[in-house]
This record gives sequence, C-alpha cells and structure tokens, in this order.
Amino acid sequence: MIRVVRIEPYKNRNKVVLDNGEKFLLYKGDIRKFKLEINQEISKVTYNEIKQLLYERGKERALYILDKTFKTEKQIKDKLIQGMYPEDVIKRIIEFLKKYDIINDKRYASMYIEYKGKTRSGRQISQDLMIKGISKDIISESFESTDYSDADSLKKIIDKRAKRYNLDDRKDLQKLYQYLMGKGYKYSDIKNELSEYFEHLESQFDDEI
Repeated sequence: MIRVVRIEPYKNRNKVVLDNGEKFLLYKGDIRKFKLEINQEISKVTYNEIKQLLYERGKERALYILDKTFKTEKQIKDKLIQGMYPEDVIKRIIEFLKKYDIINDKRYASMYIEYKGKTRSGRQISQDLMIKGISKDIISESFESTDYSDADSLKKIIDKRAKRYNLDDRKDLQKLYQYLMGKGYKYSDIKNELSEYFEHLESQFDDEI
C-alpha cells in the first residue's frame, strides 16, 4: 500500500507527497473526494483513479498549450514537470500527443528553419533547436528537407542590414562583422558575401553613370 506523507498548500492547489517519492497537485475538492489524509494508506484503486485524473488534466493542459503555439516534445515535458505531474503520467501524455501527430519534432524543426532561416545562420538555428530538445539527427534531416543555405541567408541579411552602416567607416564595418558573427556566421563567409555586396554596389554605380 502507498502512504500519504505530506499534504501542503501550493498556490491554488495542494501538493500531495507519497512515500514512494511521487508528488502531484490536487484541488481541495480532490483531497476530499479521495479522502486523503497525512499518514493514510491509499488503495491501489484510489491510486489509479488519481493517476487517471492527473492524466486527463495534464493532457488537457498540453492541448491548451499546443493550441496557442507550436512546441517540441521537450518543451511540453518541461511544462508538465513544472505542473508537478508524475513521470509515468507525463510519459502517457507524450505518447498520446505523438500517436495523433500533435507534437512532431521533425515538423517543428523544419518550420523553425523556414521561419528563422531569413535572419539566422544554420549554426545558430541548430543551437536553438538543440536547446529546445531536438536531436542532432532530426535537425540534420530537417535541414536536408528544406532549401536553406547559409549563403542565401547571409546575403539576405547583408542586403537588409548593411544600409544601416557607413561601410566606408572602419568602425561601422567592424560593427557589421560583429553583428553577423553574433548571428553565427563564419568570418570567412561574411568576408566573401561583403565582397560580393561591394561589387554589386560598384556595378550599380557604374550603370548609373
């Protein structure tokens, strides 16, 4: 039998701690419904009913989050951990979401690459995705499934950003280099793209003359 070790207020609910190390949040009405008390043993039936209740609430919480914004598997897990849902309940919720293709890390990565590819390097995008919990293999596959290239991305940023700097001024040019390197682009690639950018400007100037 599992025993209740502690019941204590936690925001608008109560944190219930069991002697098997599990902890979860229940409303006062739930505490009364399941007749939970400190040092009380709970039956397997009651334990399973609590787990099912937490599963339904956690699933509803996850669907609510995903209705508003795309999330990775890790991000949903983190949200549920913050909500103090038990590990086995979180696993069930994730399995449900994956079964119905509600979360899909490869789809998320591909969309992220398409969206951020106009303003970030492949290196920075990869770092962002890894922080979000997406594996290197999925990131690599997602890049292959898109038409992203660092050269195209860098060119677009330079075309848009260079106008803000006086490129005849060494300090301003250094600031542009620093900005682009901060976006994750390599120095050598920046140098090459800027050379092409200057050549394009000179060509435009010659045409005007």
